Amino acid sequence: LGSHIIFANTSSASGSNPYSDLTERMRITSNGKVSIGTTTTTTNYNNTLQVHASGTGSSLLLTDSNSGTGNSDGFEMIMHNTNAFIIQRENSPLHIRTNATDAMTISATQKVGIGTTSPQNKLHVKTGVSSASSFDSRYKIILENDGEAYFSSYVPANSFSGIRFNDASSTRGFIDYYHGTQGDCLVYSATNHHKFLIGSSEKIRITSGGNVG
Repeated sequence: LGSHIIFANTSSASGSNPYSDLTERMRITSNGKVSIGTTTTTTNYNNTLQVHASGTGSSLLLTDSNSGTGNSDGFEMIMHNTNAFIIQRENSPLHIRTNATDAMTISATQKVGIGTTSPQNKLHVKTGVSSASSFDSRYKIILENDGEAYFSSYVPANSFSGIRFNDASSTRGFIDYYHGTQGDCLVYSATNHHKFLIGSSEKIRITSGGNVG
């Protein structure tokens, strides 16, 4: 039809003109844009696919012979009420690749790996093999490398950075660095006292009253 290819269907083939109640279902434009559910593809790029729903949700579901074909199978991308969802419906990882290499993996148990396809903890960032045989499950963030590994924060000069230790009610302690004119100093704070241990043996204690022992 003109510069488009239109796919349509009709609810009835009766009457003098069986095509009078045709409803368009899909359109392919001359520049390679494919639209489902809309007659106007709004993307700025050619050779694209746009799926539009007249209600509050549209989706693209991909399945194969191993996944099954039900609504709980395969891989799905959904737009619903302005929210976007990427869903791996199988009991398998979700892989995100760049330059043909796995950049991030989300396991079936919701562990996130960056630089590894087998994350061992909630967040596992790997740039090298440490030869560790296991990781303590209490540690929610793991940095693994075959050499050095650090946490770092960058802030403007004369600002603050640090770590907070909280429970359900309040901050119980912190380690801060006061940059530049703030003092260029490391600040420790605890609700009660400070303990310094070597191994499991306490060597020094600073009490809340300032006594050292």
